[in-house]
Amino acid sequence: MERINNKRRHDHDAFADFVTLVVPKVGLERAKWKYDIRSEQRKLTIFRLKYNEDDVATVADCLSLQFQSVASDSFDYSLNPSFSSGGQKKDPSYIEGLLGKRHLSSFVDIQNLLSYLEALDALPDNNEDVGSLEFDEPTYPLFERKRSFSSSIHSVENAEGQDSEGSYYEPKKRGKKSQRKIEDDIDVDSPPIPKKKTAATGQPKKDEKGVGEEAITPVKPRERKSRPATAEKKKVGRPRKEIKEDELKLLSKVSQSFGVGVTPAPIMAREKELRTLEKKGKGPGRPTKEEQLLKKKAAEELVEKAQSGFPALPAHPSSGGTIFSSQYWNTPAPSREKLNCAMGIHVDKDTIKNLPNVADAPVEEQLAQSVKYGWMLLEHLLGGSEAICRSFAYTSSGTSPIEKWELTTTVDKLLDGIMEHMRHSFSLETTDEVRKGIMVILRPKMEMKYSDQRGFRKRNQPKDLAPTRQPSDIFLLTHLEGCSYPKPGKVQVAHGFDFYIDEVKLKEIKDQFKDKEEPEKRRYGRFGMHLVAELVGGFDVYLKGAKQVGEGLGSLALIGDDIFEAIYLRTRKTFGVEDTLTMSQFRGFIRGYLERRKEIKVNEDTGLMASVLFRPIPSTSKWPPVGSIGPRDPPAVPGCNYWISPGPHRTRLAPSSEFYVDTTRLAEYQRYLGPECGKTTKGQHGKDWATYLKVLLQYAAGGEEQFLKRLLERRKAKQEGQVTAVLDDALVLAIFEHVTTLFKAPKNKQHLPECIENFSSRLLDLYDKGVTRWYFPGLDERPKPEGVSILEEMEYWRKPGPDRTQLRPGHDIYIRTKMLESIASYFGPGSKESDIKKYSFGVMMHMLGGPETSLKLWTGKYFLEGFRSMFVFDDLVAVCLHSDEVFHLMFSVSPTDSLIYAGVRMHRRDRHHNAMQKRIAKGAKLRYPRNSLHYALSES
Repeated sequence: MERINNKRRHDHDAFADFVTLVVPKVGLERAKWKYDIRSEQRKLTIFRLKYNEDDVATVADCLSLQFQSVASDSFDYSLNPSFSSGGQKKDPSYIEGLLGKRHLSSFVDIQNLLSYLEALDALPDNNEDVGSLEFDEPTYPLFERKRSFSSSIHSVENAEGQDSEGSYYEPKKRGKKSQRKIEDDIDVDSPPIPKKKTAATGQPKKDEKGVGEEAITPVKPRERKSRPATAEKKKVGRPRKEIKEDELKLLSKVSQSFGVGVTPAPIMAREKELRTLEKKGKGPGRPTKEEQLLKKKAAEELVEKAQSGFPALPAHPSSGGTIFSSQYWNTPAPSREKLNCAMGIHVDKDTIKNLPNVADAPVEEQLAQSVKYGWMLLEHLLGGSEAICRSFAYTSSGTSPIEKWELTTTVDKLLDGIMEHMRHSFSLETTDEVRKGIMVILRPKMEMKYSDQRGFRKRNQPKDLAPTRQPSDIFLLTHLEGCSYPKPGKVQVAHGFDFYIDEVKLKEIKDQFKDKEEPEKRRYGRFGMHLVAELVGGFDVYLKGAKQVGEGLGSLALIGDDIFEAIYLRTRKTFGVEDTLTMSQFRGFIRGYLERRKEIKVNEDTGLMASVLFRPIPSTSKWPPVGSIGPRDPPAVPGCNYWISPGPHRTRLAPSSEFYVDTTRLAEYQRYLGPECGKTTKGQHGKDWATYLKVLLQYAAGGEEQFLKRLLERRKAKQEGQVTAVLDDALVLAIFEHVTTLFKAPKNKQHLPECIENFSSRLLDLYDKGVTRWYFPGLDERPKPEGVSILEEMEYWRKPGPDRTQLRPGHDIYIRTKMLESIASYFGPGSKESDIKKYSFGVMMHMLGGPETSLKLWTGKYFLEGFRSMFVFDDLVAVCLHSDEVFHLMFSVSPTDSLIYAGVRMHRRDRHHNAMQKRIAKGAKLRYPRNSLHYALSES
């Protein structure tokens, strides 16, 4: 949750920086546009108003820009535009037809787009030809051209092809027919005609009649080029829906330049139909399905034939088969050359040499060579055509953490850099047509679907059905976010897949299984599943997801084909079995491992701990009975739990010390908090050494109660000017050495004293606030807290009895035998609701006096840390060990799992209780929940 909040704050700050830097630059140039900023939605709205006859303002045009941060680059962004005019929303291809791309990436793009919209608004009403507009200047070409075009007066040729004096054209005063004829004959490249002024006043001359007409010097018209009779006149207006036909025409030119014969007959037929409709004064109708199919078929034919003339450059050796893993060009190197653009694109020098020479190409082939140059370079930088198709197809699976707009933004920025490089390197006036040609080739690859990828035949799948590719389950969507993007210190799992794992962790897994003497099939399966656990966030996540999918652990439906194929390729590479290990064999190894290990909670290397805690035949073992502390010799200090003499039931804390503790209790702590436990949280290398240190220190002092009492006594003695120690200094040093040796973290030894001091201070603060489960009358003048009194009343199980069963040897917990049998009948092995967490939760609720008492303590907030403060940690360990033994070690539960599960159940019960109180206030009858837990704890 903290990571999500940090990401939201970062996105908000990035949007604020964007508004601060970009809006003033755009606003100074475009005063007629209004701006509306929505920080929460990260949206910038640019609009302009128009007034009707009643002077009522309405929105004429509205451009909405959705701000989006790029996950691969925290300092980059993109803008997703949507435009509406006159209350009607335009298609996204409308913006793409104006700019040549769908996403905006800078304030220059915003300025250009606003310029285009202003210019289109200034055109005559019947002119909607976006593709026929030509510009000269790069920043505001359309705006400047249209301003000079509409402000000047143009001459009209007569029947003889000469200027007709006195015949001048002003667009607003002509009819549609004459206007179209005049615009066909206008020389848009000629400069504005200067007005003749007098030398004295500088004002235009008046004619002899005194009429205020301006005398204009005739300009020699430009000679017209002869055109074939069959050639069609250039049309001023065409529908916006047919913008993509320009791209097909352009691609036709490029294909023909490479010797590819293409006859876009469907397009020519469509243009003929449009001309017929225009002559009849009708607008273009919606294309029929047959026309759409013909158009699509022609486009596919053009793309296929055009690509056959473009040789593909080899991918860089460091490319990983996807767009994100192929960005070697971000890093400069001596063997790379930076492109002539503002963006940092460093291309391999050998790749630059293999590109076509656009500068030396003939004029008629320059466009084709430019498209070829741009496409080959873009394809190489994106990792190749296969990488492009695979990356975009993966985003369409519906369960990919990578979104399509992230890839589109990367492609768009690369294309901008390539176009800038070509303009500067080859002195190209414009690259609009080049960009359109590249986009025609690129668009089919960007629209690739996940269902088009190569699939695999699944188990029990009918042979008459084609193999299909299955994505991972939606359950893993959030869990895969952390391993789906390349980062420093991470390694790509396999070529062609956006899965990345920590380099150090991968080496640990490899060393653990590669040279181990065990059957190969077991090594392959275990290695693969450890990779899966590292990708999804742990075995617990996998088991939870597999249970939610509900198809069994061996089905692999949770991870899908992408993760499975990635770990399969990594396993083959790690063990060097590329030619011998097949995918079906590897799938069988994975299934066998999962079916053999129904629950993966405890590491398999903890055999010693299991032999100490769960010995099947105590009488034939060299160890004493489980939980026994051997002969009742007194400890080194009365009330403490350490000795200074060795024994078969004791373990030395450190080789250099003479302090010993009970072996069974030490194994219990290491089972749930040690470096080989199934669940590790924080600390050095992910190990929770701090919690282990605190628990062991309290146990050595005699338990949690005695440790806190010694702290209070030390504080009281200090106030009286005396100095006392909680534990012997030599014992504390031995514990420090034991912890650093066990966790292999010698660097943390210097932090251990500070950790203990902070822990002790916190315990004293909590006791002073009255939110702990302890009370010491001799050291505290306050009355006993209510919560402590309730807990003491419920702890009947502290004393043994004939009708009671000791929960675990070595722990003073004696539960009524019939109660344990009742809980086991509802939640134990073989029951209808068999669940180890439910079983341990039932035992915990009974120890607290039942669900009602537990709810009272929990909602009353008598204790700061909820259930953790209600239980002694050793009692939780006893409950978990008892539950593991009841379920014959087929399943395991940890103290942390038990506390989390109990908290969730209390939240549900509290919500139900509040709802019931509201119903009672309205006159309903009081009803208590009658669930399985209620009946299990009601048995006598």
